[in-house]
Amino acid sequence: MNLLLLGGMSPHNKPWIYEVEQALAPLFRHTLVHEYAHWSDPKKPMDINHEVAAVSEKLDHFGRYVIFAKSAGTLVTLKGMAVQALHPSGCLFAGLPLSLIREEHADASALMRFNDVPTIIVQHEADPVGSFAAVKSYLLETPSNYRLIETPGTTHDYREFDVFKDLAAGLV
Repeated sequence: MNLLLLGGMSPHNKPWIYEVEQALAPLFRHTLVHEYAHWSDPKKPMDINHEVAAVSEKLDHFGRYVIFAKSAGTLVTLKGMAVQALHPSGCLFAGLPLSLIREEHADASALMRFNDVPTIIVQHEADPVGSFAAVKSYLLETPSNYRLIETPGTTHDYREFDVFKDLAAGLV
């Protein structure tokens, strides 16, 4: 089994996603970190459709894989699955970005319904982009393949590498 990693929207997520890769790599045969186009030019907005196409091209001979995604990376994943460009065996999400979904991606609820693979969401209790309670309420309208894990925290920064490793082991 292989691992595809998608960070959050901000360029400061780039070094972080490589830390996650290092933590999870022992569980997987191969890993692939996708770097977003706008990370090299932060003045450009993130284009989710472009990122879906770009990451899909990299997966031609990647084999079976799990996706680890944070924040906006979850939207890339959900969109990619909805348009049949991404076909993971499972997903591990960190920090579902409810405020971003409500402001810019209202179709995320519909996209979540296309996800029929086991998916674990790690959410901080008081994440300012979406608290655990708010995400729990939001997920009541989605299929039952989502498992929500609450972790302590008041930020949108997720550094629970041991938690990620334990949860990812269950998806391999």
